[in-house]
Amino acid sequence: MRVRFIAALAVLLSAAGTLFGQDLAGTWQGTLAPPGPPPIRVVFKIAKGADGTFTGQGFSIDQGAQPIPMSAISLEGRTVKFRLQPINGSYEGTFGPDGNAINGTFTQGMPLPLNLARATPTTAWPIPEPPPPPKPIEQKPDPGFEV
Repeated sequence: MRVRFIAALAVLLSAAGTLFGQDLAGTWQGTLAPPGPPPIRVVFKIAKGADGTFTGQGFSIDQGAQPIPMSAISLEGRTVKFRLQPINGSYEGTFGPDGNAINGTFTQGMPLPLNLARATPTTAWPIPEPPPPPKPIEQKPDPGFEV
């Protein structure tokens, strides 16, 4: 009887690891609602390398959509954390029960709630193309000055 109990417990524990194992790789999107300005849509694209480490980029698609490198991306149990060093921002959240939502807080000076949803091809917000670089100034040998 004791052997059966231990075997059943081992099966349950290994199944629990599978049930709670979450897939962070993919595209995540949500809306920040800072006080004052209008809400800001954000998108995070996260990839998992062959060595198990995560890499990613963040996009504030209502503010020019320039890619912002993500660092210190971690997944421990159901807790997700990452940093956006160039803007002194960080995020910490917890996976929802279905693994397609992360409920958490984005901090950049002050904490704001930010709930992320896993984007699908039909729900993904388009990320605008960055503006083209400025054209070089035409070189003239004598630009001339008028007084």
